[in-house]
Amino acid sequence: SIRYLTGHPADALLFLSSGGECFLVPWDENLAAELSSVDKIILYNSYKRSFSLAVQGLAEEWRLKAGSRIELSGKFPYPVAVELITTLPDMEIICSDQGLDSLLLKLRSIKDESEIQAIQKACEISNEIVQGIEELLADKRGSLRELDIAQYIDSEARTRGAEGIGFDTLAAAANRSFAVHAFPAYGSELIGERGFSVIDFGVKYRGYTSDVTITVIHGPLSKLQQKMVESVLEIYELALSLIDSGIPTGEIALKIDEAFARWGFKMPHALGHGIGLAAHEAPYLRTEDQNSSVVLQEGMIFTVEPGLYHPEAGGIRLENDILMTSHGLKVMTNSRIIEI
Repeated sequence: SIRYLTGHPADALLFLSSGGECFLVPWDENLAAELSSVDKIILYNSYKRSFSLAVQGLAEEWRLKAGSRIELSGKFPYPVAVELITTLPDMEIICSDQGLDSLLLKLRSIKDESEIQAIQKACEISNEIVQGIEELLADKRGSLRELDIAQYIDSEARTRGAEGIGFDTLAAAANRSFAVHAFPAYGSELIGERGFSVIDFGVKYRGYTSDVTITVIHGPLSKLQQKMVESVLEIYELALSLIDSGIPTGEIALKIDEAFARWGFKMPHALGHGIGLAAHEAPYLRTEDQNSSVVLQEGMIFTVEPGLYHPEAGGIRLENDILMTSHGLKVMTNSRIIEI
């Protein structure tokens, strides 16, 4: 969330005061000066690269009185919080994920126009890469390895102006596509052998990432594999038809689970998730937790990614990125199932 609040893309500490002041404490002063928008930059080395000394220094600069409340992100390790309590015994130290963390997650779930533009650009680059992958598969059928695909995605993303990939590319040949997320992420196996090969990647532009998945199909398929293809395609279209502003995410996810059950399948992951500065963020389209009551709103951007996985038949997933607008949904990416 430091980049969300300040524009700074690297490691730093961020201090926010109740009076509205915003102080950034980076280790790279030049980068922070170039890219961040804050009230003041103080080099981390000024505090001997110590978190406790940095907090103590800011408390003194802001002239905090005894009993003042200092809230830490819930992501801080417990020993760090204990050390701070020892360093500043006169202050009220709070470490919780229900304070500022929770607020920021909600704010980040609804994108403003500049964020939408950044993700739209990431999606446009992703679409060009998907088209390029399809052409590569046609030109180099039988010789294209997982690592060739992964390197192509990274190179093309950077060539087209992106910062790089949004997360580790997953390129799983037919004999490894049975896992939701293949391990290792990619290797030397050939893409496009008989069955399902799965390619999952994201492009990062100005900090914001896309997230798409294509499945490459090479037949002939077994009856089970054909059934998997038909169900995923049908349920992908069903999901798009269910999406609208004001609809609870859990309600959509439940209907998708029920639809898979009618096919005799169970999807082992959520229908989708938000994207932005992180590859996975709110909103989440799933049924099993408190997020299921979140309703879709204009400005939310999230994935729709129905998928099925079988130890022998392999895995198939179709994932595209969706923007909620005032006129309904907009499909931002053009991932698809590619038959070769």
